[in-house]
Amino acid sequence: MVRLLGVALITAILLGMGLTLLETTYNHGLEEGVVGDGRRYVVSDLAPASKIDEVLERISIESFLIPTRMDGAVLESATPIAATDYSRTNVQVMGIDEPDVVKTDGRFLYMAGWYGGGSQILIYTLGEEPGHVSTIRLENESISEILLAGDRLISISHLWIPVDRVEAKRLAVFSGYTSVRIFDVSNPWEPRELINMTFYGDYIDARLYLGRLYLFTYTYGLDKAIAEDLMERGDIYINVWREILYPGLWGIHVYSLDDGELEEKYVEAGPGSVYMTYDSAYLVTTIYRRAMIVPLVRGEGDTMFKRDIPRTEIVKIRLLDNGVDPVGSVILDGIVGDRLRVDEYGGYLRVAVHLPISSSWSEWETAIYVLDSGSLRVVGYIGGLGKGEMLYGVRFLGRYAYLVTFRVVDPFYVVDLGIPTNPVVLGVLKIPGFSTLLQPLWNGLVLGIGFNATEEGRVTGLKASVYDVKNPLIPRELVSVPLDTAWTEALYNINALTLDPRRGIAIVPLKKYLGMSYDVAALVVDTGSLRIETISYRVDCNTPCIYSFHWVRSVYAGDYLYLIGMDRIGVFTYPGLEKVGIITVASG
Repeated sequence: MVRLLGVALITAILLGMGLTLLETTYNHGLEEGVVGDGRRYVVSDLAPASKIDEVLERISIESFLIPTRMDGAVLESATPIAATDYSRTNVQVMGIDEPDVVKTDGRFLYMAGWYGGGSQILIYTLGEEPGHVSTIRLENESISEILLAGDRLISISHLWIPVDRVEAKRLAVFSGYTSVRIFDVSNPWEPRELINMTFYGDYIDARLYLGRLYLFTYTYGLDKAIAEDLMERGDIYINVWREILYPGLWGIHVYSLDDGELEEKYVEAGPGSVYMTYDSAYLVTTIYRRAMIVPLVRGEGDTMFKRDIPRTEIVKIRLLDNGVDPVGSVILDGIVGDRLRVDEYGGYLRVAVHLPISSSWSEWETAIYVLDSGSLRVVGYIGGLGKGEMLYGVRFLGRYAYLVTFRVVDPFYVVDLGIPTNPVVLGVLKIPGFSTLLQPLWNGLVLGIGFNATEEGRVTGLKASVYDVKNPLIPRELVSVPLDTAWTEALYNINALTLDPRRGIAIVPLKKYLGMSYDVAALVVDTGSLRIETISYRVDCNTPCIYSFHWVRSVYAGDYLYLIGMDRIGVFTYPGLEKVGIITVASG
């Protein structure tokens, strides 16, 4: 009787916290449970593979050919960048740099792209008239992004090499290689290559933190020779939960810029995106039912997961002083699909997902899981947000989560996660349209980049909004600007935004289409006065160029703002925004 009363009391407490732990079982490094409104999770350990056959049993070219559908995207909380006299790349976690196509150190501008028929990095002086200094040519590579660490410039490129085209009716298997080169640019007029490294696997992402380059790659399909080579380079970690079949391995490569030491680990998981904090990296991937070969059997005719519910796996990698340590993973009901939907704060990992609530996947809802970041166990949950609507923009800031869902109108949610075991919705704002990217600014403001829509839900074009969340119970849209006939990479990429917290200015790069020409433009939002101004310059172009989505970036340094397109740089006074001139970049 005492035991029954104790169980009843614990259940009542859990219900009061909003977390219903219906069932938990443990089995050799595997824990499974049910939370909230019946959503399920599995926590499992990772262990180094002891022999090649153990790896090939789970990851092989054969497994790559199984009809599997796996999607993944292409932050601590989103914190504005520190104020400086020149702009830095807008990142998810302050102090952890992210790669981009443009970097500056306040004196020189570094631009990566396809110029003059090849991959190149162009270096320019900054000032009223930017001048071409030098060009770094990358032969037989397709450059992706660059990083800047003091006087060392790091280039990251794709190398695609066909490995095998197996018998008829099978897919061609392509195994990518990633090239990393490090250049000494202490004398930008004569860059000098210091390091040239090649890694097996497709480039996914990278981070630069405390003098270390963290490179994340993905290898699709393995044969015995490749598996043996990878095992010689570093340990291969496999999941103790044996019922999911993956097409390949993540590679986590840690290179010290100070002593040249390289540490490599390989982890079995699906392809996806990376979220990295000061002491951990999280690999995020979406798993669909077809990826399940043998479900967990819980009884006759009963399985762990419903057949029609996609799930997300998050693999935790602990960052060490001398490398990394893959520690475990958690599998949750629902789709993440974007690294901005994962956040670590105060010892807890918060994950926003959207879930189908109909067998046809035509109806969705949004939920947030709160996990203990050490054990990866679910401790809190809130679901049922935006029923019937898709989840678009997500951003975390301290104890709060900001969410945008949409079907007809845009519910902008403010969720309080201050009590991890009991998340609650504080405020809801319903307006036409929706934001796909949310960027916390300063003074209780959030910038939203997304789409305008009619009251019936018909999308009419892009828009930018500034939300006031100082009172989380009553969020407000202070201003909304339509961006018709325009496109911006900031719809999905925080690196495209430029923030100047010292002046209270946010800059959104744009490409505006005008018949047989386009404007390289930027929306400049002064959050102090809510003054919004558009700067631009015209580019005449042929049809293929008109419909290309080449990147546009902006950087500021000293008294000037530079609006950078693929082949031109516009110079404006800053913060006055008066046009000074336009230069055409070098093409070879």
